[in-house]
Amino acid sequence: MSGPFADIGMRDWRHAALSLDGVPVATWKRANLPIVAAATAQATAIVLPIYTIILEDSFIRVTTLEATGTTKTVDVGVSGGDEDGILDGISVAALGNILGKPTYTTGSNDTYFASSTVGALLAVKKIAGADVVGDNGVYVVEPYQCPAATTICYTLAAADYAEMEAELFLHVIEPPS
Repeated sequence: MSGPFADIGMRDWRHAALSLDGVPVATWKRANLPIVAAATAQATAIVLPIYTIILEDSFIRVTTLEATGTTKTVDVGVSGGDEDGILDGISVAALGNILGKPTYTTGSNDTYFASSTVGALLAVKKIAGADVVGDNGVYVVEPYQCPAATTICYTLAAADYAEMEAELFLHVIEPPS
């Protein structure tokens, strides 16, 4: 095992129990994503205080897949701001924990970054590559710090969903109170 946390048995800082003066500050926020008859942003029960940091490993857990809706994706973002800034186009047509992630394409000349379901608040640099040797594209993710108290919202891609049952799991570091 190597890395900055190898001496205490951890491979990656994201698996560390983050704390400040012995009080954990990294937590998971959870919200149901109920079906609504509208393809517009809906507020969740998650309201984050100013300076909360949203980490890039948030996901949607789909427990009943959507079969009826014409477009079977969900966006997650901040109300009144970038409403797909956290997760952008997450498929709810399959069961399981669906994380935002980059999509890489294997072309005839090279493998390159094509797109991402991580929103622009977290994927701060997304430049698609091309099937040209050396043009791999750029994909950089960073945590997002809320500049004010922030309500998390979600948007269904179509107003005709019938079956979906899903929850949002948002990984955050909250400032101590």
